[in-house]
Amino acid sequence: RSADADTIAAPPELARTAALPLAQGRHLVAAESCAGSAVIGDGLAQALSAPAAPVVPGSMLLLGDYGFTIVGILAPIAPETLDPVRYDTAVLTLPGCARRIIPGDGPNGALISLRPGADARSVAERLTAALASPGTSVTILDAQSILATMQAQKAVHSRLLTAIGAVSLLVGGIGVMNVMLMSVMERQREIGLRAATGATPDDIVALFLVEAGLLTLVGGAAGSALGAAVSFAIAAGSGWDFHIAPWTLALGPASAGAMGLVFGLYPALSASRLDPITVLRAD
Repeated sequence: RSADADTIAAPPELARTAALPLAQGRHLVAAESCAGSAVIGDGLAQALSAPAAPVVPGSMLLLGDYGFTIVGILAPIAPETLDPVRYDTAVLTLPGCARRIIPGDGPNGALISLRPGADARSVAERLTAALASPGTSVTILDAQSILATMQAQKAVHSRLLTAIGAVSLLVGGIGVMNVMLMSVMERQREIGLRAATGATPDDIVALFLVEAGLLTLVGGAAGSALGAAVSFAIAAGSGWDFHIAPWTLALGPASAGAMGLVFGLYPALSASRLDPITVLRAD
């Protein structure tokens, strides 16, 4: 069988620096620099395996016109955003005689592991100065800088979503206030009867606040459930992992309920100030 694969020629130290786990066989050693040995990823091994002929250490692999003996198979490795290599579908060989299968005049990349606490920016500047030449451009990807940029972008997105949510709550609150004002107008006789039979203004305020809070709480719960269901459907359809923090499910109903209490206060106060005699006489 045949399959597309990334071919990487690197010294044996790559396995230790990149912490590549083995499922079968062994890693490459410096003594077999030009011996035609290779280590392949788990995904590539599965793609090349046949039902009656699985790829195992000792199998022969043909790269171009040259044969390589597989000495090891990596354990499954999930791709990482900061790693330019997909080890799961790659072939690892040693630099000796690598020009037979990899075109080019020399190395085109380096993986550098820094000690904890090292200044990555100063190291990047020194490496750029040491490796740059008139005919060579050097691009250094610093994991810390990339993570900082990603965190900054995430913060911008979070603020944007917060602003959108705040506007949505404001619009929803105005809608709840209008609904409650209409309810007060339509239930003036009920309010007058309650006041005439002993209900205090605080009782009427509590009645309409509870109604507004329950209305928005149920709406927030339904919205949270619908949002989680839609997110799960999109993630399942796109092949993404789906994870949701439990506290976010409670955040929607709690925010909606608080918004209902705030915007329901004015209609509740309006209802408590109605004169029962005037309301009943008008009815």
